[in-house]
Amino acid sequence: YMASTPFTFDDVKKSKKSHNMDNIPWYVIDAVNKLLVKNFSKRSSIIISQDELIKEIKSLNDAVTNSELFENHYLDIEDLYENYGWKVTYNKSAYNEESSSTFTFEKLV
Repeated sequence: YMASTPFTFDDVKKSKKSHNMDNIPWYVIDAVNKLLVKNFSKRSSIIISQDELIKEIKSLNDAVTNSELFENHYLDIEDLYENYGWKVTYNKSAYNEESSSTFTFEKLV
């Protein structure tokens, strides 16, 4: 019998990060990749609005709902893309703002 030990903060973070990355479906990744190419310019960062991303996801899988995307954390793409050389910043719009929340992708240096 091996005794269990409590998780440290880092254990929880690592476990959660791994779980989220493994859970992101192909259609979310394909949608992000398509928008990265579409929104690319010579500037150092690429901005994708959350609304634009959801619209693109639904064009690839029209059965997915907004609730499903949020409840399953399918839009928590930051860690996944950071493993592939991006610095991803999620900018949440304020509740009273008209603009959509955005993801900003920058090349990791």
